[in-house]
Amino acid sequence: MITQKELQEKFQNLNLIQRIYFFETIDSTNTFGISLVRQNTISGTLILAEEQNQGKGRLGRNWISSKGLGLWFSVILEEKEIFKKPLLSMLFAACLTNILKEMGFKASVKWPNDVLVNRKKVCGILAQTTSNSDSIVIGTGINVNHEKLPQDLPNASSLFLESGKKINRLDLLHSFLKEVENQIGKSISDWLGFWGKNCDFFGEEIRLTSNSEIFEGKFCGVSKEGELILLFRDGKKKFFQAGDTTLKEKA
Repeated sequence: MITQKELQEKFQNLNLIQRIYFFETIDSTNTFGISLVRQNTISGTLILAEEQNQGKGRLGRNWISSKGLGLWFSVILEEKEIFKKPLLSMLFAACLTNILKEMGFKASVKWPNDVLVNRKKVCGILAQTTSNSDSIVIGTGINVNHEKLPQDLPNASSLFLESGKKINRLDLLHSFLKEVENQIGKSISDWLGFWGKNCDFFGEEIRLTSNSEIFEGKFCGVSKEGELILLFRDGKKKFFQAGDTTLKEKA
């Protein structure tokens, strides 16, 4: 199990993180982060828990956060012109993907911010803001050392299930946050290029479900606001702010 002392020692030289909150169990690190934002907490706050019992995913979904097996955490950053919510969550996904590739995993980003290994989801990211603050709370859940997952999640996996090896969770978290620190000062075009290099489905024919509607076309890029750009057969393009993507089945 992770301890507060280990956390402080591990991250003392990381400029991105200025304050750490650690919990054995919490409802949601993002919920706690939002409460801190309303109290005007400082940027660079890390909230980490061994277990969440009300973990949150995108589109209102729940995220199963088993005790001692994964990384369940949120980071609070101050929103600036370049630090927009969609782009920051996409950057976080690309940073983790890049680290996993360096560790030997066949990792990729699924738009906008899911992280896949062997095209199975191992990480989800949820960025949230409040109306009266310039801070963003970016929640991240990584399935690390799970030996099994619920059968009703056939497309989910863990780093252990994909490699057969146990991963040191604090080492992974430190490497990930260090990568974020290295990337965060770069330009939007650099971010999008970095994200694109780690992206799954890019340039392929996909099916996108948005607001209960289904669209099919070629995934041809992302905008500076993080929107997915879909190219239809008639040459027209459509921009999407949210949705679920899958590869289009070949005839």
